[in-house]
Amino acid sequence: MHVQGWVMQVKNFSFSGMDDVKETLRKDPEIRFVRFITADMNGERPCGFTIPVSELGGRIRKDGTIDLEMGNGKGTVLKGFDASSLYPERINESDKNARLDFTTARVLPWYYSTRVDGFTRRWKELAVFGDILEPGNGPYRFDSRNILKRTLENVREMGIADTVYIGPELEFFLFEADEEGFPVLEEFFLDDVRYLRPIQVDKGRYFKGGRYGEVRKESQMILQEMGCRSEYDHHEVSESQHEIDLHYLPALEMADLVMLYRYIVKKVARSYGLFASFMPKPIAGINGTGMHTHQSLYSGGRNIFFDEDDPEHLSVECRRYIAGLMRYVPEITAVLNPWVNSYKRLVPGFEAPAYICFDIQNRSSLIRIPGYDQEDPDSIRVELRNPDPSSNPYLSFALQIAA
Repeated sequence: MHVQGWVMQVKNFSFSGMDDVKETLRKDPEIRFVRFITADMNGERPCGFTIPVSELGGRIRKDGTIDLEMGNGKGTVLKGFDASSLYPERINESDKNARLDFTTARVLPWYYSTRVDGFTRRWKELAVFGDILEPGNGPYRFDSRNILKRTLENVREMGIADTVYIGPELEFFLFEADEEGFPVLEEFFLDDVRYLRPIQVDKGRYFKGGRYGEVRKESQMILQEMGCRSEYDHHEVSESQHEIDLHYLPALEMADLVMLYRYIVKKVARSYGLFASFMPKPIAGINGTGMHTHQSLYSGGRNIFFDEDDPEHLSVECRRYIAGLMRYVPEITAVLNPWVNSYKRLVPGFEAPAYICFDIQNRSSLIRIPGYDQEDPDSIRVELRNPDPSSNPYLSFALQIAA
């Protein structure tokens, strides 16, 4: 497949460890750039920069950091990062550092290409996540990835759990796109007032076919080639609405994956001449787009949310976790649902929560305990249903865990 400067190829790009990363860079000269991915405070799309592989000098350390020879500096960080353009930072304190964590590295499974005067040049890139640091290399307070890391450290230090697992359901719409990749808008009238809306591209319904299921399949195959697991996909309730459920992971790994997932889905949709939207309520009068977030706490390999003696198999810790979410959801909703458009989704009648409550199985409640197999210790989890996929996943997960 070829579209506007990138070509898909099928190959397994997941890594088993740092030695594998270094060996891949050494053996594959077509990997010409490292793409550092981070998130601004909004977090709805990946931010970052690219570094020529030639500048790395082969100095990847065992812990996943690197020594960069750039300008006068040697160290594990890239100097000269302007934080004021991404974060609420004063311009006179804007110099920050970026630390690349190569344990998160994945080769993007496509070629980028340019063609000038009949000559085609192509290359591949290695995607890497990492952290933003202060000039002294201490954690940067506005780095949302660092906020999630600190939250998880607090959970461990307090002896609550050693692992927090997250499993989000990420929904999205597919709309008709123009040649530049932007959504095509059509006009309609309501009470003699002219409005614009994106054009839906299929007539599918929940579990009922529809066109462009290939976008879901191809997105999942790309994720699999990068070592990421999905559980299943399906058409959602609204026309042109789709969902891919990611297999649960530790919270930090999942937040990285959500950033990568949205990037890949948009890229694949573009190859079909479509625009993938994670906007919470792009069209009035139909179901909106959510990111239902399943979560559970493990200690010593045991799900501490499970209690076989409880009628619903919910432990005291699980009920306390639910109580914390219910107590603080009015405050944290500002981050879990960060846009004005987010609140057009949170209204009665469209399978979205509108009231603070919890229940077993009930999909209209804010907090739901899935009832698929409540006697299985690993199946007990808490599902928070108000988050939407336009939010910053690092902040969203951190606030849910902290609550």
